[in-house]
Amino acid sequence: MNRKLYLFTLILLLVTTLLGIAPVLAEEGEKYPGEKRFQLYVDCEPMYVFVKDLSPDADKIGLTKARIMTATEARLRSAHIFNEKASGSPFLVLYVDVVGLAFHIDLALMKGVKDPLYSQTVGLVPTWLSQRTGMHGQRSDFILSVIQELLDHLIVEYLQVNQDACDQKP
Repeated sequence: MNRKLYLFTLILLLVTTLLGIAPVLAEEGEKYPGEKRFQLYVDCEPMYVFVKDLSPDADKIGLTKARIMTATEARLRSAHIFNEKASGSPFLVLYVDVVGLAFHIDLALMKGVKDPLYSQTVGLVPTWLSQRTGMHGQRSDFILSVIQELLDHLIVEYLQVNQDACDQKP
């Protein structure tokens, strides 16, 4: 049984690492001017956070939704971009998956986007995504530090793109 779990964890780590390369490569050579503006511009609107349910393996290392939410909220509050009311757009979705000794994190900014060419439909879509995969060594604080690192990256880019709008807000 341990061998199967080990192989599953290794395959999961490999697959998620390979899938996680695409966003990094896309950011290095921005093909379209304004791509970051589309991804992150929200007129300096604060955002709320939705943390998806955790796996039983997260419980085993003491990682809880409450700890993730507290760390995330603190980071966004310090940047003055946190909204306590869970409604509307924009918002962050934070997905943390722990399997055995491995973990994978997706942090996505969800925005309302309209399809002006075809259906005129408006829907929520992830316009910005950051991912991380690794081994946690039975330490939930390591996963929390990775989440904070991803949040810092988001905050820096968010404030750069929304700087003019944020400067005009009281």
